[in-house]
Amino acid sequence: MKSYDLVTPAGTSDLLPPEVKRLRAAENALCTLFEAHGFSEIATTELEFMDVFNLKSRHFPSEGLYKAIDDKGRLLALRPDSTMPIARLAASRLRAYSSLKLYYNQKVYRNSPGARRRNDELRQMGVELIGEQAGINSDLETAKLALDIFGLLPEGTKCILEIGDIGITKMLLELLPVSVEIKEQLRNAVETKNSPELDEILKGIDCDEGLKKQLLKLPTLYGNESSFEKAFSIFTDNAVLGRITKLHEFYQKLVSLNDRKNTYITVDFGCANKMDYYTGTIIRGYIENAGEAVINGGRYDNLISEFDSSLNKPAIGFAVNMDIFAANLQAEKISNTPHKLRIALTKGRLEKKAIELFEEIGFDCTEVHEKGRRLILNVKSSDLSFEVVLAKPNDVITYVESGVCDLGIVGKDTILEDGGKFFEVLDLGFGRCRFAVAGKKGLKTSTAIKTIATKYPKVARSFYDGRGADIDIVKIEGSVELAPLLGLSDAIVDIVETGSTLVENGLEVYEDIVNLSARLIANRVSLKMYRNDIRKLFKDIKSKLKD
Repeated sequence: MKSYDLVTPAGTSDLLPPEVKRLRAAENALCTLFEAHGFSEIATTELEFMDVFNLKSRHFPSEGLYKAIDDKGRLLALRPDSTMPIARLAASRLRAYSSLKLYYNQKVYRNSPGARRRNDELRQMGVELIGEQAGINSDLETAKLALDIFGLLPEGTKCILEIGDIGITKMLLELLPVSVEIKEQLRNAVETKNSPELDEILKGIDCDEGLKKQLLKLPTLYGNESSFEKAFSIFTDNAVLGRITKLHEFYQKLVSLNDRKNTYITVDFGCANKMDYYTGTIIRGYIENAGEAVINGGRYDNLISEFDSSLNKPAIGFAVNMDIFAANLQAEKISNTPHKLRIALTKGRLEKKAIELFEEIGFDCTEVHEKGRRLILNVKSSDLSFEVVLAKPNDVITYVESGVCDLGIVGKDTILEDGGKFFEVLDLGFGRCRFAVAGKKGLKTSTAIKTIATKYPKVARSFYDGRGADIDIVKIEGSVELAPLLGLSDAIVDIVETGSTLVENGLEVYEDIVNLSARLIANRVSLKMYRNDIRKLFKDIKSKLKD
């Protein structure tokens, strides 16, 4: 049996003395700030009963939790979140307090096998305002505290504090005559700024065309003051307009309070967080080059009443990613060099098509054509330049997700199989093909298919699980068409373009699963941090795609 006595579990890490010193400096800075604003520290148990995370508005599915069993056979979980345990306390031992201002400094644990740069042990500090302290003015107090956190960073650090209102998306979705499952698909498409998928789902819904157009605007409606002007001209529902008006007032007050030169206040109308306990204001904070948000939170007015229905305590709070914050708190030098966009391209056919597209919209791609062994190449036009990185499909997603590349061009097949945390913003139209089920001629009934061979086990599993079919999946790396010919499987799930390879081997398509094409993806921080350059590029690409 292999010994694991010299390593840490996947997704965890030890901290050496210099790293601990840096982390403690960050913790002390936030403790001082929080206590100066009247917050008291609280600590919740790392082990919670599973029931804490099985509420109506729970966000954490069972497979994402680290679980254990106590001496009475009851199911426990390592806390994946600090807000829900604090809400439990507010409904139990702290229920007598009409107002609470609490902060915490603790770890949360999330089981994320297969994730890029896997991080299952997250160090967080955060604040929660509960009860009378969490009235309407607490939105501004909480957001101002987030600004103060940015004020602790070295001068010159570029930051964005973004606000939104999850109620806007929820209200629009409630107007649709569709199931909860379809609404969840739409919510996810809005949150990930996946306009192609949002459009595809809405095409199949019989409802007011004006409402569809409003929903389609949500993923692209973000930025500064001008975004409000667009919002007031787009949306028509009075309740939604009321939310936008309050959000605009909140935005203007926050702008007036911001005295930090390199921190910008923005708004995103497409906030639709997966955490279902959020009810209104959303707050997110970004630091340049961080790759993901450093601050995440919002208003959750109904969560405490789920622990005790007799309690009606509004609440708002946020969490700070301490690994990101600590790394930036003691940065030695802040670069004044203007950021240059970097785009990862999938090598091969998608690379050639992407370069053709860039040239058609006026970019000089000479360096790419004459690349030799160079790995980072320059592409430029009269008013915009960027760097191109050529990579394998999976690596494109890795580079974009981590933030070392701002944008990427990758096939939808890779996205469906490998997933990732990024925005899927444009269907580029080229590289069109499809996922399909195929096999020997004559075997077309689903009941006759018991074994599937494929290079894409996740796609195949998702397709057959959706049908409730009990299918064995065999992973094949090479020519998957061999599997049914050799009797290894009844059928295959594979990418089909023309179908000629299938025909030449005596196979045929039984049914299509989903259409595929090249997609433009964006890092979640880069899309907000460098929105002017990215929007210009988007505009040029969209204009060409329409032609």
